[in-house]
Amino acid sequence: MNVLIVDDIATNRKLLRVTLQAEGHQTVEAADGVEALDILKSQPIDAIISDILMPRMDGYRLCHEVRSIEQFRDVLFIIYTSTFTTTADEKLAHEFGADRFIRKPAPMKEIIDALEPAYLKTPRTHTGPVENVAELTALQGYSEVLVRKLEHRNAELQLTKEQLLRTNRELVERTEELQTAKASLEITANQLKSLFDNLDDVFFSLDMERRLVQISPACEKVYGLTQQAFFTNPMLWKEAALPADRNLVEEGEAEVHAGNLWHCEYRIQRPDGKICWVQSKLKPLLDAAGKLVRIDGVVSDISARKQLEEQLLHSQKLEAVGRLAGGIAHDFNNLLTAIYGHTEFALDYVDAENPLRREIEEIRNVGERASGLTQQLLAFGRKQILNPAILDLNAVVASTERLLQRLIGEDIQLVALPASGVMPVRADRGQLEQVIVNLAVNARDSMPDGGKLTIETANVELDPTYAQGQGLPRPGHYVMLSVSDTGCGMSPEIQSHAFEPFFTTKAPGKGTGLGLATVYGIVKQSGGHIWLDSEMGRGTTFKIYLPPAESEADVPVPVTMPMKARSGRGTILVAEDEEGVRKLILRVLRSKGYTVIEAEDGEQALELSTKYSGKIDLLLTDAVMPGMSGWVLAQRLKTAQPEIRVLYMSGYTDEAVVLHDILESDVAFLQKPFRFDVLARKVHEILNSA
Repeated sequence: MNVLIVDDIATNRKLLRVTLQAEGHQTVEAADGVEALDILKSQPIDAIISDILMPRMDGYRLCHEVRSIEQFRDVLFIIYTSTFTTTADEKLAHEFGADRFIRKPAPMKEIIDALEPAYLKTPRTHTGPVENVAELTALQGYSEVLVRKLEHRNAELQLTKEQLLRTNRELVERTEELQTAKASLEITANQLKSLFDNLDDVFFSLDMERRLVQISPACEKVYGLTQQAFFTNPMLWKEAALPADRNLVEEGEAEVHAGNLWHCEYRIQRPDGKICWVQSKLKPLLDAAGKLVRIDGVVSDISARKQLEEQLLHSQKLEAVGRLAGGIAHDFNNLLTAIYGHTEFALDYVDAENPLRREIEEIRNVGERASGLTQQLLAFGRKQILNPAILDLNAVVASTERLLQRLIGEDIQLVALPASGVMPVRADRGQLEQVIVNLAVNARDSMPDGGKLTIETANVELDPTYAQGQGLPRPGHYVMLSVSDTGCGMSPEIQSHAFEPFFTTKAPGKGTGLGLATVYGIVKQSGGHIWLDSEMGRGTTFKIYLPPAESEADVPVPVTMPMKARSGRGTILVAEDEEGVRKLILRVLRSKGYTVIEAEDGEQALELSTKYSGKIDLLLTDAVMPGMSGWVLAQRLKTAQPEIRVLYMSGYTDEAVVLHDILESDVAFLQKPFRFDVLARKVHEILNSA
């Protein structure tokens, strides 16, 4: 069959189309009654499935129009509705000429079954009673005909009486249905009013004279203005937009007057001066002729969403800068390793009275300061090596108080407020102390005329709303470290760049701009989160949230004294892709009496190990090399030589190192840059350990 589907909702049409086509029917679609009549005139149609409530022409009127045209009277017409579902609605549909009345939601089988009679459908015929007075008179006589007429008249009267009684019963039923419907409508109206009054979004309607038809009470939440203010001046929704964004609103108004939907995000300013982000949607309401009769609008406050988007973008920017900083630190570490080596060798050939010795020592000192800078870059990029332990945060704060008092000076009051019963955290003690010191120094610089520095600890439990406001990925239990000052504060612009490396408001030569960047990196690498709150003239507060440790057992880290570098014996395979560093390592090891095999990458090291006839005692390899990594090289060598020792070195402790267990406690590791006397001691220690 060729079935015409009439519905203004595309998803409803799609559902019927898929169902009918699966049964072998062909389908044609129309969005309303006007479009359906045009289709009927252009192609043969066997059946029509139509909704009732549609723009321009509804289903009742369409059915009436179809039945009023002779050539369409025999088309099967099925009403399929979810809005008009009472008995009276069904009766009305049949009075307009509908063959079936199906309520949504209904099984698709009911739709399919409703189409079956169409195959056997015959044209409708309309016949009335036949009366032949002449024939009756001839057969029975005039009196008999008169009696029959009287009987027929009585029967008609009886039928009329029954019809009147039936009509009366139907009127009673209809009245009861209307009363029930009225009560239901009152309940629905009250529910809708309650919903309308309590929604956070502003709903409003304007007529074509720009007069306000209605506006929801949420206007006071969003705009800070009463409903009466909007009824007095309906254009307040547009005038509240910031001047820089007002052209967007005017463009939207022109768009909706042209009959198009419009939505846009822009900023508004409330009477209290607060600036908010809103999302506005306008929809034109058209009559059957397509003429604009009303504009409906909804305005939502999206300031919280915008704030989260801004936090996400800021976090992504810091992540990108962190990756860049880690990469730069890697290259610097290789260069600094070479600088250390050459200065050490140069100092071996220059005695104490030589004027050059002082210059060479200054080069070494500058290299050490540069090494500290790269460590800060690695801290920000979260690429440094941490030695985490279970710590009492109160004890860490207490251990830094004396140092902090010397750093901040006597004109700043230091107040520590440790909470009792603070849960232990798992972190690197030295790095956590550096966080406290960096924040204290930053606070000191913001209080040149003195002030108050407060350090506070506490156990906190954050609910989802508060956790989201603090930028935390999940709610729950945290250990909080708060550092507050009464200094000059930061503007919103400065706050947005506070954690970026090399960003500083200090005069040239007064700071590197890595203090807060280092804090950010250490906190993030420790699994925590940092939140900044500041206001010009009222000070700054940094809150650090660390997850509580799973165990309270503290494992002390043994302290070892540096051992003097000694000469040694043995064969060492060196795999290092940086030629300058590799040559210096070879020179140091050979000067200590070791036999050294040189390889510029993992593949060459593996090849040389197979050709070497003697025993290789130690593999000294860079952790990350092009091609074969140091970890893979070590595993392959251990397969052939299980007794071989391994010492890893790297200037960039990225995820590849961590994932391959290189930083486990039983694996030796040297972080670049390192002094070559440290390398010699480490090699001697490994080769002479049990």
